[in-house]
Amino acid sequence: MRKKISAATLAILVLILSIVNATADDYSLFHLTDPVSELSYTITQNGDEISVKLNSSQIGVTYIENACSFSLCGDVLSIFSNDDINGNVNCYFFDFYSNSIDSATITAYAYNNPLCFAADINKNVYFVSQSDISQLSFYSNNRCNKIKLLSPVKELLSVSDVGILAICTDRVYYVENGSYKEISGLQLSAPVSYKGNGVIRDISGYEHNLREAQASVCTEFTTKAPEAFDIPEIYFCEVGSTVSKIKKAFASLEVTRITKADGKDIDSGKLGTGSTVYFENNESMTVIINGELTGEGNINSRDVKAILNHLCRKELLSGSFLIAADTDGDGEVTTKDALKIAEMY
Repeated sequence: MRKKISAATLAILVLILSIVNATADDYSLFHLTDPVSELSYTITQNGDEISVKLNSSQIGVTYIENACSFSLCGDVLSIFSNDDINGNVNCYFFDFYSNSIDSATITAYAYNNPLCFAADINKNVYFVSQSDISQLSFYSNNRCNKIKLLSPVKELLSVSDVGILAICTDRVYYVENGSYKEISGLQLSAPVSYKGNGVIRDISGYEHNLREAQASVCTEFTTKAPEAFDIPEIYFCEVGSTVSKIKKAFASLEVTRITKADGKDIDSGKLGTGSTVYFENNESMTVIINGELTGEGNINSRDVKAILNHLCRKELLSGSFLIAADTDGDGEVTTKDALKIAEMY
C-alpha cells in the first residue's frame, strides 16, 4: 500500500523546492591544498562548470555533470559523480596544467556522502561502501578490492602521494595502495582539511601534525575503547543509538552521567544530538546525530521544520544542532541538507 503524503509534509516539500529554485544559481567554493606541491587551490562549482584557481588566477575549467565530490593530489583534481541508483561511481581526473582529462567508471554502490571519496597521485580511487560504511572500496588497475575497517568512516582525505586518511568515528587510519594502519593517539572530528606542512585542521578548529602522529603508527588493530586522553569532544552516532550502547562502546571508562540537550539526566533510552556523556576523569563528549536537530533521538517533521527555519533565518541553529544540520559535512548548511533530512524522515 502506498503511503499517503500528509498536507503538512507536502507543504514542507514545496517549501524546500522553492528554496532550491531560489538558490539554484548559487555556486559552491572549495579550498583544497595539494599534499604533494603544498599549493592551495580554489575550486568553484557552478552547475556543471568546475573552475580551478591558484592565487586568484584561473588555470583551468572543465564541465562535469552531477559532480558530487572533489579530491586533489599531485596537481590533478579528481572529480566524482555517484549514481547510487544504478550502482556506478564515475571518476574524472582533470590535470589543469595540461588541460587534459581522464575518466573511469566503477560498477559499485557507494555511500552517498561527498566527504567519502578520495584519490591518490596514481589515480587509485577510494570510496565507502553503501551497504557498510565501515568498508572501503579501493579501485586500482580496473579492479575493485574491499578494505574492512573497525569503525564507520566519516571522511576520506588525500594527505600524500599515495596515501589517504580514513577518518572514522573513533579512530583514524592511514591507507596506502590498499593496505592500512591505524594511527594511534589521533582523534579527528570530520570534516577536516589539509592545511599544508603535514597539518590537519578538524571541524573544531584544532590543528594536528600528521607527520608527528605517523611516527607512532599502530600496526596492531584493537577493539578497545579509547583511553581517557583520547575521548573525543564530539562523538558522531547513528539514529537509534542508546545509553546502553554508549556505555558499552566506552566500557573501559566509567560513564558517570549522561544528559539530554536540555541538561536533564537520562539513564536509558535513545540519545539525541546535544546529549553529553560525562566520564569519571571529569572529561565529557557531546553526541551528534546527523539530521537530528531537536535532541529527541528521532528524525521527523520537527527536524525538517528546524532546518527550514534556519535557512529562512527565522530561527537559527547553533552549537551541536548546527553541526548535525550539515549532513554532508561540507561546512555549510544548505538546501541540500534540508532535502537530505526530508529523505531521512
